[in-house]
Amino acid sequence: MSDRLNGIDNTRLIKMMEAIKQRPSLANFIFRVNNTWMNGGHSRSVIKGFYGAEKEDDLRVSPFIFEIDQPAVLLGEDNGPTAVEYLLNALAGCLTNSIVCLASARGITLTDIESEIEGRFDLRYMFGLNYDKGNLIEDIKIKLRIKGQELSSEEKQFLCELGKKTSVVYKIVTTPFPVDILVEDENCE
Repeated sequence: MSDRLNGIDNTRLIKMMEAIKQRPSLANFIFRVNNTWMNGGHSRSVIKGFYGAEKEDDLRVSPFIFEIDQPAVLLGEDNGPTAVEYLLNALAGCLTNSIVCLASARGITLTDIESEIEGRFDLRYMFGLNYDKGNLIEDIKIKLRIKGQELSSEEKQFLCELGKKTSVVYKIVTTPFPVDILVEDENCE
């Protein structure tokens, strides 16, 4: 008999949750992205290692490489999704992962999760044409469909609410927090 539910190894999930309860420092992670400008709106991000569970983790065989660009209408060459599309993708993936893990930990069998995410933005702010508005982000709307064995509407809503509370990317998008930018100058000593 397998202890897998929704593709998650529940034995490992429960052990990990218990270990974090006993030693909270295991929950501290640092993820890194190195980005290099290529040309125009095109840049390339490389993701390799990270810090987590109290150690550096560089066990990935090869790095993940992401091309970021703008569509032609925004003066790009469409070499990859926009940064905003990556953000919306990260939100979808993180929210889905949170719901799957929470359902698995509670013994709930899921059969399908689908989401459609739409972000509305006013580019006038980005181009410095209208700072009066206060924010270039109009809103982000998520349509979420959760299906499971004998899953009621109340249980679906419960999983959605738990997902919102535990999705790191959802929290990043909805909660202000400090972002520090340090500009390095090779000419300064």
